[in-house]
Amino acid sequence: MELVIVCLLAGIFLTVAVPTLRNTLLVDQLDSAARRIIGTVGELRNLAVREHTPYLLHFDLQENRLWYELDGSVDTIADDEQDKKGLELPDDVRLVRVLASSQENASGSTVTLWISRKGYMDQTFVQLSDDKGRKRTLLFSPFSGSPRVYDEFVEDE
Repeated sequence: MELVIVCLLAGIFLTVAVPTLRNTLLVDQLDSAARRIIGTVGELRNLAVREHTPYLLHFDLQENRLWYELDGSVDTIADDEQDKKGLELPDDVRLVRVLASSQENASGSTVTLWISRKGYMDQTFVQLSDDKGRKRTLLFSPFSGSPRVYDEFVEDE
């Protein structure tokens, strides 16, 4: 009888504690934002290869978002028909800096990267931070589909 009561109490405590524990351990806004950026860039590179069309990827540091669109120099569809798909980052995660090899001294709040029709892009470092002072750097290589992720700010290898 005592064992049944102990098991019942343990089950009740786990039922209450697991959702809270899951939210604190598994839902990390900084890591989630990094995964979403990686997914967006990967999706865009695949889209460029599949449609054989170059794209522009814009990082807006002021508005804390990124979006992509067809390269305007390509006359595939009218400008008003273009899909501008993007990603807005959570409030506690900030886009700190975007460094692209072709734009060594890029200034301003918006950095634009060109994705070729073969899915190639410049070597790019995307630096993120959160309200807790944690940092992430995403390194996108020109030809590799999988980026490297660092737990600190990295500018050059």
